Amino acid sequence: MNNKSNSDALITEYFNDYLKPNVIAVALTGSAGRGDRDEYSDIDAVVFIESEDKKGLIEGKVDYKNLIFDIRISSIISLQEMEWSEDMYFAYLNSRIIYSRDNQISNLVGEKRAEWKEKSRSYAILSLVNLSVIFDFNGWHGLNAHSHYHKAISRGDTTSAHWILGNGLDLILKTVYLLAYNPPPDQKNRIKLLDRFSILTQKNLLTFIADALLVKNLEPAETARRYEALMCIIEFIKQSVDSSSEEWPKDFYKFYIENRE
Repeated sequence: MNNKSNSDALITEYFNDYLKPNVIAVALTGSAGRGDRDEYSDIDAVVFIESEDKKGLIEGKVDYKNLIFDIRISSIISLQEMEWSEDMYFAYLNSRIIYSRDNQISNLVGEKRAEWKEKSRSYAILSLVNLSVIFDFNGWHGLNAHSHYHKAISRGDTTSAHWILGNGLDLILKTVYLLAYNPPPDQKNRIKLLDRFSILTQKNLLTFIADALLVKNLEPAETARRYEALMCIIEFIKQSVDSSSEEWPKDFYKFYIENRE
C-alpha cells in the first residue's frame, strides 16, 4: 500500500471511530479536500452536528498514527442560515465529503455552488473597480481613476508606492480566480493554486508575478519595473474579459455603484 492509500485508510479509520449519533456529516477541507495534500499537510476537517452539543467529540489538533488532524466542529443549522464568506465558498466547494447523513451537506454544497456562480461575476467586477484605483485602465469598461500608485509616485513616496503595488498584486490574484468562476483561496495558497483554479496558466504570466514580488530597492525605477510587470497581467485580464462569451456590463464602475450593498 502506498503512502497516499495508507493515509486515506487512516483517515477513514479515524472518522469511523469518531462518528456519534449527533454527527450529521464530515467534510475534508484544505489540501485533503482538494486532493493536493503532501507530507507537510494537516488533515483539515469540519464535523457537522445537529445541535451545539459537542459532548464526546474531539476538536482541534489530533495526532493519530502520525497523521495530524485539525478538526473543527460546526452546527449544520448555522451553516445553512449564515451568509457565506469567500473563504467559506472556497473551503466547502472544494471539500471532499466523506460522510453525509441524508445528503444534507452534499445538497447544501450543491446549492451553494450554483449560488457562487451567480455571485462570482459581480465579485470580479468589484475587484476590477478596486484595481482601477491602483493601475491605469485608460477608460476600459468605464474604469478611469487617478490611481493611488501614481499619486504616491508624484509625491516621491516610493515606499508607499511599493506597498500599494503589493496590495495590487493580491487584488490581481483574487481577480484571476474570480474570472475563472472560482472562489479565491486563502492568502497562503493564492500563488500555489494559480495553475489549477485561475485563468493564469501561461508560464510567462507567472514570471511577471515573480518579477512583481521582487523588491530590489526603493528607487523610482524599481517601482516602475514592478508596475510594468503587473500591468502585463492587467492586460491579460482585460483581454480575457473582452474575449469571453459572457455578456459583461459596458461600464463596470456604473455597475458597481448600482449594485453595491
